[in-house]
Amino acid sequence: MNRMVKQLSKMLKFFLVVVLISGWIFSGWPGIQTVEAVTTDTFTASTTWTAPTGVTSVTAEVWGGGGVGGGQYLATDGGGGGGGGAYSKQTAITVVPGNSYTVTVGAAGAGGTSGCGTTGGDSSFVNISTVLAKGGVGGC
Repeated sequence: MNRMVKQLSKMLKFFLVVVLISGWIFSGWPGIQTVEAVTTDTFTASTTWTAPTGVTSVTAEVWGGGGVGGGQYLATDGGGGGGGGAYSKQTAITVVPGNSYTVTVGAAGAGGTSGCGTTGGDSSFVNISTVLAKGGVGGC
């Protein structure tokens, strides 16, 4: 009789384990966390970006173009360095799948052999109100 009780106890434990594992797999108990897919698009020139199917929110990071250093006025002096472009980040920007959005990539400033370098271009996503990074100032 004692042996039969032990055998029944083992079978009951095994059945309970199978039920718990099955419940976890098929019902999500305890909860299985959903992981969001992360995709990065990098742009080196101004363009438009179309939101893919299923994408309703994005994070945009933009860097302004750097300013160019100044040229030499006299044979004994050198021009000042240009300023680096600014950086800006905006999270949770709402987008609509299938819609196109403007991506502006600010170019580096231009310089000459003498005088001041020019300021780098501004970079933005959608428009300057959404996310903007100013270009660096040219050096003199």
